Amino acid sequence: MDHDNPFQDSKDLTTLGSQMLCRLYRFQENDKFVKYEAGVMSSPDHAPKFDQEKHDKMFQEMVALADNRDISYSPKTIEYLKEEEGVERSRGGGLGALVGDLKEKFPKLDDVYVWHALCGAWGEVRPGTTDGLDAKVTRAKLAAGLEKTINDLDVDMIIQGGIGLVEPNQAADLYESMHSYLGILPMWVSVCPWC
Repeated sequence: MDHDNPFQDSKDLTTLGSQMLCRLYRFQENDKFVKYEAGVMSSPDHAPKFDQEKHDKMFQEMVALADNRDISYSPKTIEYLKEEEGVERSRGGGLGALVGDLKEKFPKLDDVYVWHALCGAWGEVRPGTTDGLDAKVTRAKLAAGLEKTINDLDVDMIIQGGIGLVEPNQAADLYESMHSYLGILPMWVSVCPWC
C-alpha cells in the first residue's frame, strides 16, 4: 500500500477492500512463495505448515467486525498476520522452484499459467520501484453506465487510490519482467470491467 514501506510486501490484507490499494513494486514472488524450497512437493514431511487455530481466530474476529460486535477482548487481526521479518530467499527456491517441481512431478504438464490483474496487482504498478519502467498513478473513473449500477467497496477503493500505470510502450517489458524468470510463459490477464 502507498503508506507502507515501498520495498516490502503488505501484511494486513484482510480488511475489506484493502488489497485493492496494493501495487506491484518488484519482479519477485511475494513472501509466501519465497519460502518454498525446491523438492518440497516430493516429501510430505516438508509440506508447508498451516495453523488452523490461528486461521479460525482471525476469521471469527473478521465476522465479529462485520457484525459490529464488541471484539475488544480479542487480539487484533494484524497480530495474527505478523510473520517472521527478514524472509530469506532460498537458493533454488521460490515460485520458480514450485513451477519446476510441478513440471517434474507431472511430466505431461505443458504449461503453468499465472493470473494477475491487468498491470500486475489490483492497484497496478507502484511508481519509483520497478527499475526501467516509468509508472505513475492516474485517476480511475467509472464508465458512465456503471456509475449508477455498481456499488462495490473494491471499486470505491480503486477510485480512491488511483491506478499505477506504466507507459504504453513498456507494457510488453512489464509482462516479460513479471514471468520470464519463473519459467512461465502463458498468462491470463484480467481486471475488473469497471476499472
